[in-house]
Amino acid sequence: MEAGKPTQQLAFFSRHAALGSLLMFTALPLWAAKTVALAVVEAEQSAPVSWYSGTVQSQQEAELSMEATGRLMSVVTFGQQVKKGDVLAEVNADSLALQLKIENVEVRKARAYVAHLEIELARLEKLAKKRNISKTEQAQARHDLAIRRIELENARLRVSVVEEQLARTRLVAPFDGTVNRVFKTQGEYIHQGESVLHLVNTAQQEIRLQAPISVTSLLPETASLKVTVEGEPFKATLATRSASADSRSRLIELRLLPQQDATTAAMTIGQPVRVAIPTRFASGGVLVPRDAIVTGKHGSALFVIAKASERASKQAANQSSNQTHDEGDAVPATVKSVPVDVLYSSDGKVAVKGDIAIGSEVVVRGASGLVDGQEVQLLEGS
Repeated sequence: MEAGKPTQQLAFFSRHAALGSLLMFTALPLWAAKTVALAVVEAEQSAPVSWYSGTVQSQQEAELSMEATGRLMSVVTFGQQVKKGDVLAEVNADSLALQLKIENVEVRKARAYVAHLEIELARLEKLAKKRNISKTEQAQARHDLAIRRIELENARLRVSVVEEQLARTRLVAPFDGTVNRVFKTQGEYIHQGESVLHLVNTAQQEIRLQAPISVTSLLPETASLKVTVEGEPFKATLATRSASADSRSRLIELRLLPQQDATTAAMTIGQPVRVAIPTRFASGGVLVPRDAIVTGKHGSALFVIAKASERASKQAANQSSNQTHDEGDAVPATVKSVPVDVLYSSDGKVAVKGDIAIGSEVVVRGASGLVDGQEVQLLEGS
């Protein structure tokens, strides 16, 4: 029996050691506290944008040509500012002026015939009342007067034709503007339809650019867009867009009207600009750092820290019990897993939708491996 005592004593100590170990592990928390860094949930201020190149263009510009053939007698100079209705160029019209005189003579001749026949018809009608002439003579007089009246009208029309041809010998400005290019000079012989000059209205400006269909389809009518010219920002309103995309580039042309201010007043036709077009519009979500998103088999989620008021009450309780913390000491808190829908990302931020309030604190470092309800350690000021 004495020989079995060491074996019994060993079994006794083994049972007590196992029981002590069980009690020790039961007293420990299921997950050890993990040190994490935080960030504050922000409101979604604006949607992400893409920048596209555009050009300042004039709403009114035209390459003007002569509507008559002849030698140029006068033409405006390069850079000259003109008003609507001003004569820009003129060809020799001597032959047409002579033709106009001839046609005016024909009008006077036809008018004399008409006047003579009107008097003659009146005389015959008086004789007819006395039965001194036949009805045939009276009808012939009416017929001759009608023919002469037609000839008078025809002569007047020929005068109008020549006057219209004379008007075409002068090139008139269709709008206010500046002469941007001159293709012909005084003394050159020019044919009908040949270009003479290029006129640009620098006061009526617009911005033209091309953008993908996927982007332009999101733009509402009269959308206000941010534009920069040489680093200076201003606003422009969407005026119109092309009805179809380019068959090769698959891009839609947009035309914007800039708001009038000191920046736009100094812009030059042909100057390059940059236009910010939203890739999507504000969706009512919130913004969090990209590192706060944790992706699992059930989707995306955030780990939100207990409310600041709860943490403050804990800190106050610690201070009341004379527990002091040096700078850098950890303050315990609890995390809660919140499922979210990721909307888009931009500049290191992610827009999400979920049961999360603006101003909440979310874990941005150390989120991997966290579970709902786990206690974490936060550095003061985190």
